[in-house]
Amino acid sequence: MFARLGAECAELGGLAEQLQSVLAPALLRLADDGECHRNVQSLDLFAQRLAGVATILNTLQEQVPPAWHTDVEAALRDVTLSELVKRLRGEPAMTAPDDAGALELF
Repeated sequence: MFARLGAECAELGGLAEQLQSVLAPALLRLADDGECHRNVQSLDLFAQRLAGVATILNTLQEQVPPAWHTDVEAALRDVTLSELVKRLRGEPAMTAPDDAGALELF
């Protein structure tokens, strides 16, 4: 579970870095106020914190004795994103067709 959580955080950190590289330059060009600049800097902090949590979880995974087992189903019951639940259970990820340029609204 630690490894799966670490992988999830690492992936989210990568997504945050992508958002930062795409959004930050545009937002900085559009914004003349300090508050907006601080919000752009929050993207960087968000990515760094996720990377830090991923590192800790991966290190903890290495330290857990192999004989230790835990039932995480009770915790997963409260997670509302079904794909996240599947990944944390270790189930194969659903692969969506590569639909370049598609925008998914929900």
